[in-house]
Amino acid sequence: MSRRSHRDAAPTHNETTSDGRPGTDVAVTRLLWLAGLWLGSRLVAGLLVAPFVDPGAPLSAGSLVVSQIPFWGVTVGGLWWMARREGERLSGFVRWGFAPQDLGVGLVAGFGLHWGVNLLYRVLENAGVSGDPSASARELVNASPGVLGKVVLVVMVAVGAPVVEEMYYRGVAQRTAMQLAEGTSAKSGLRHRWGAVAGLVAVAAFFALSHIATGADLIQLPGLTLVGVVLGGLVWRSGRLGPSIVAHGVFNLCSLLVLWGVSSPLLAG
Repeated sequence: MSRRSHRDAAPTHNETTSDGRPGTDVAVTRLLWLAGLWLGSRLVAGLLVAPFVDPGAPLSAGSLVVSQIPFWGVTVGGLWWMARREGERLSGFVRWGFAPQDLGVGLVAGFGLHWGVNLLYRVLENAGVSGDPSASARELVNASPGVLGKVVLVVMVAVGAPVVEEMYYRGVAQRTAMQLAEGTSAKSGLRHRWGAVAGLVAVAAFFALSHIATGADLIQLPGLTLVGVVLGGLVWRSGRLGPSIVAHGVFNLCSLLVLWGVSSPLLAG
């Protein structure tokens, strides 16, 4: 595909449509590259950190840094390469952007997710579903004592992870899945809306599954899927990552504060 503006591209099956959406083949190719990036980033990061991290040792702030930095680097680098391949800047490709209202929207959505996920697990518990959705996070917090450990966790969990994950999942994967589900028809009608919803939910489920490392983590699926749907809705509505990054960071920070035993009405959900 030549590096010309989407605005000038002909609405063919293989190119982009006149309003900037990719044709079916372009969207499928992008999803395949995203799948390869997802697998490749984990493989490369695993190979790089293997000499420095003991697989049998508890995950700590230090091992989190060692394991996540290479993974994030490969992910962002891969997205940059994909953007260049399609003739876009990385910022435009991932729909990077912030507006003044994103801070307020993100704060409300982040706290709302905290309360909503807690309510969801109370309902599941009352229905007889057992499991501890906070087990892996609690292990990480317990293995990261002291002020330095807390600072590292905040930076990694409430800043770094939201930025990189939103770029990948909501900025590119969700947008592409929604475009593919919508088809190349005009942006109108029930088919378009339901196609967009289907793409959003599919990526939210993928987001949740990608956080599952062991069988014990399966209890996290309902909560993480809800998080993915809400974050996806924020990006769909605004057209930029600002509100979802803030909401993601606030939600993760709330989880850390609860595990640290911080007591506040805002965390009482």
